[in-house]
Amino acid sequence: MRRASRQSGRISIVAIAGIVSVLLVATLIFFNGESPRTAAADFMSALAKGDVDALTALSVVHKKSPDEVRKEWADAIKYGRTYIFFWQITGVSEEKSDSATVSIDLTADPFNPASYAEHKELTMVKVNGAWKVDVPEITRDMFPYMPQ
Repeated sequence: MRRASRQSGRISIVAIAGIVSVLLVATLIFFNGESPRTAAADFMSALAKGDVDALTALSVVHKKSPDEVRKEWADAIKYGRTYIFFWQITGVSEEKSDSATVSIDLTADPFNPASYAEHKELTMVKVNGAWKVDVPEITRDMFPYMPQ
C-alpha cells in the first residue's frame, strides 16, 4: 500500500508565482499603448544604431514624402556614422492629446573626459494614432546631419 505524500493536492508557490508573472507580462503587453516616451526611445535607439528604416517610420518631416525622408536619413547616417553619443530620457510632458515634448540628456563623445550631458528636447506629434518625432524642430547640435 502506498502512502500519499504530504505534497499531494498542494500547489507549488513557484508555480503560482510563474502563473502570476505570465499574466502580468501578458497584461502589460496587451495594454501598453505607444507613448511619447516609447516612440522617443525607439527614435533615439534607431539614431544610435543607424537604422534608416526605423528613423523614417518614427519621423515627421512636413511637406516631404516618405521616400524623400528615407533618402535624407540615409545620407544623415552615412555622414554621421562616426558621431557617437549617449542619451537618457529625463521627462515627458504632453501638452495636448496630439503633441508632447520629451526631455533628453545627451552627451556627445562620451569617451572624452571633458564631455558633459546637455539638455535637449524632442517635439513629438501624433500622426494617424502613432507618436512620431517632428524632425525639423530638432537642432543640428543634437545630431549634426539631421534632416531638415
